[in-house]
Amino acid sequence: MNFQAVDAAGGSGLAPGDLLVTSDEFIRRSAAALGLSDVSPVEVEILARAIRDGMSRLDVLDILMARANPDDPRLSRPNPAFLKRDVDAYVIVDLVERYAIDDDREFARFAMSKLLGEAPTAEALDSAQTFLWRAKDRRAFLEDLAGRRAARGDRVELSPGARSVEEPEPLTLRRIGDNVLMGDGRRGLVIVRREPGMGWAAGEHISVAATVEDGKWRVRPGWVVLGPKQSFAPGLWRLDVDLVQPESACVTLDVIANAGVDVFLRVTLAGPTRCAMRIDVREWHHFLEFRLFKPKEAEDNNCLDIRNLSFVRLP
Repeated sequence: MNFQAVDAAGGSGLAPGDLLVTSDEFIRRSAAALGLSDVSPVEVEILARAIRDGMSRLDVLDILMARANPDDPRLSRPNPAFLKRDVDAYVIVDLVERYAIDDDREFARFAMSKLLGEAPTAEALDSAQTFLWRAKDRRAFLEDLAGRRAARGDRVELSPGARSVEEPEPLTLRRIGDNVLMGDGRRGLVIVRREPGMGWAAGEHISVAATVEDGKWRVRPGWVVLGPKQSFAPGLWRLDVDLVQPESACVTLDVIANAGVDVFLRVTLAGPTRCAMRIDVREWHHFLEFRLFKPKEAEDNNCLDIRNLSFVRLP
C-alpha cells in the first residue's frame, strides 16, 4: 500500500479502503468527498479509464481537487503530514441558497452534504423539509447547519447574504455560436467578450457566475467562467486574454481537456492582464474547458471586467 496515497485519501475525506474499490467507484467516492455534484458519467468514465491505463489514483484525486478548488493548498503536497490538515470550509451562500429553488428536499440534501460532509438520512431530510416549508428561510437553515458543523470543532464560514440595498443587476449575456469569424478572419470561439455599448457576450455552453455593479462584474470566490467542454480541430490555437481587475486582485486561469487528465496551462493572473498563449491541440484532446477561478480575497478585490477571452485557430 502506498502510504502517501493513504495520507492523501484521509486528507480528502476518503478512507484508505476507498483506494481499493473499482476505478469508476473511486471517482464517484472522491467526487462526493470533495463536494463535487456535477461530475458527469462521461467524465467518470474518462478518469476511470485513465486509472486503468496506468495513472495513479493520487494523480486523479489531484484532478478532482483542482476542480473543486485549484488553490487548494493540498495540491502542492509538500509532505504527507500536510495532507492530514483540515481545510476551513467556505460556503457561498447565495449559490447554495438558489440550488433546486422549487424543491426544498433536494436543496436540503445538497446543503447538508455540502456543509456537514455526509449524506443525510431520510429522517433528517423529512425534518429539514418541514422546517423549510414552515419557515421559508433558507439562510436560517444554512446558518443552523454551520452551527452544527462548528459544534464538531470544525470551522465553516458563510459568505455574506444578499445585499439589502442596491441589489446588483443580474448579468445578461448575448450568446455567440461555437464557431465564429474573429476580427482577423480566423475561426474561433468567443469565451467571454465585452462589446461596447452592448454589454457582454459569451459562447454557447459557457457558464458565467457574476452580477453587474457599476459597469463591472461583481464576483464571489469560486468558479466564475466554465466551459464549453467540446472538442476542437487539432493544431495550434491562441488563447487571447484581456481583463481588468484591481492591482491587488488575482484570478486563476486554466485550460484542460479530457476531464482534467490533460492540462494545457494553469496560471494565476495578478492585476490587469493582457496576453496571448499558444495551445497545441492534439487529436486525443477532447472536451476542452476554459476556466476562471476567483480565490477568497478582500471584498474590494471581488470585481472583474473581462474585455476579451477567446480561442482562435492559428494557420
